[in-house]
Amino acid sequence: MKNLMLTFPTVLVLTLSACAPQVDTEAERAAIRTFHDECLSAQITGDVECFAEDGQMLPNEFPPIKGKGAIAEIVAQIIEDPNFAVAHDIIDIDVSHSGDLAYIHYAYNFTMSDPEGNPATERGNAIYILKRQPHIGWRYLLDLSNRVAEDVSDIEKEAVDHEAEAQALMELSREWSRVASSGDFEALLDFWSDDAVVLIPKHPVIEGKRAIRAHIAAGADGSGPSYTWEPLSAHISDNGDMAYLIERNIEELIDSDGNKAVTHNKVVTIWRKNSQGRWKNVVEIWNETPAPAD
Repeated sequence: MKNLMLTFPTVLVLTLSACAPQVDTEAERAAIRTFHDECLSAQITGDVECFAEDGQMLPNEFPPIKGKGAIAEIVAQIIEDPNFAVAHDIIDIDVSHSGDLAYIHYAYNFTMSDPEGNPATERGNAIYILKRQPHIGWRYLLDLSNRVAEDVSDIEKEAVDHEAEAQALMELSREWSRVASSGDFEALLDFWSDDAVVLIPKHPVIEGKRAIRAHIAAGADGSGPSYTWEPLSAHISDNGDMAYLIERNIEELIDSDGNKAVTHNKVVTIWRKNSQGRWKNVVEIWNETPAPAD
C-alpha cells in the first residue's frame, strides 16, 4: 500500500502534464502582432493600457520606469515634443507552448528634439516581454531597448556583395522549383518564414506557415496544380537583409477529365534574412499573364 500511495501522485502529475493545453502558437503570433500594432497607435496618443499594472520600461541610458502610472507620465511628456516620431519594425515574435508568455523583438527609429530644438533620431533594437493576463489578454510586462551604431565608424561593417546575394537568391528560387517538383513538401515549407503571407489569385489570403502547410497538403495527392518557377531578377536592400525577386511561373492542372490547363503567371516574392543569415520568403504574390507567343 505504501508503494501504491507513493506512485499514485506521480502518475497523477504526469497525466495532468500530458493533458496540459497547448495553444496554436502561429495564431497567437498573429494576434500579438495585431495587439502590438494597436498598442503603438494608442501610445502615441498617451494611452498605455497595453502595459500591465506592474509593467516596466527600461529605456537606454535612463533609470527604470516602473508601473503603468509612471509609464503614462513619461509617455505624456514624450508625445508633447514637437519633433516626436517613432517607427517600429517587428523582427520576431515567439510564444510559449502554454500560451501565457511571449516576446517581441523589434527595431525602432525614435526621434525627439535635441538641446537646440532640432530633431535627433535614435535607431536601436528592443524587446517587449508580454504575459497573458486573466480576463483581459496580453499585456506588456517589460520593454527594454538599446541603441545601434550611428555610423560605420562605430562598428566595422562588412560590405554587402549585392551581385553575389542576388545570384544566391535566384539560385534559391531555382532550388524552390526543384523541391516543389520533387514532392518533398516538408522541405518546401522550409523556404517560408513562420509569419509568411501568400496571396494566390482567386483564393483567400494564406497567413503563416501553419496555413501554408495545410494549403500544400491539400494538393499533395496530385489533385492540385504543379508549378515551374523561373527567377528573372533579384533586388537586394543596401544592408543585405531584405530583397525581392521578380519571377514567372507556369501552373499546370489536370482536370477530372484528364485535360491539362496551363496558366502563365507574373510573380513577386519578398525575402528577409533570419537571425542565422538564411533567406526566408515572407511574402509571395502573383497574377496571370498571357502565354508567350510561340
